[in-house]
Amino acid sequence: MEGHKLTMPLLVSVAYNDGFYEIEHQDFGIFGRGTTCEEAVADLLEYLIADYRAYGEESDDKLDKYAQELARRYRRLFGRR
Repeated sequence: MEGHKLTMPLLVSVAYNDGFYEIEHQDFGIFGRGTTCEEAVADLLEYLIADYRAYGEESDDKLDKYAQELARRYRRLFGRR
C-alpha cells in the first residue's frame, strides 16, 4: 500500500471456500479473493485504495449523501480530513 497508510486497524472476516481465501470488510462493502491469503489481501487492498481514490479524494459537492458518508469514513481511515 505504498503511499497509503491506515490510521487504524481494518478488521475483516476471512473464509476459505472451494480453494479460495475470501476476505471481506462488510462496512466498506469491499472484498478480496485469491488462492492464497496473501493474494486475497492484495486484492482487498486494491479495492480499498480504488474506493478511497473514487470517494475520499472527490469533492463532497460531487457526491450524493451516501457517497459523502463513505468518503468521510475513507478519509478518517487514511488520516485525511
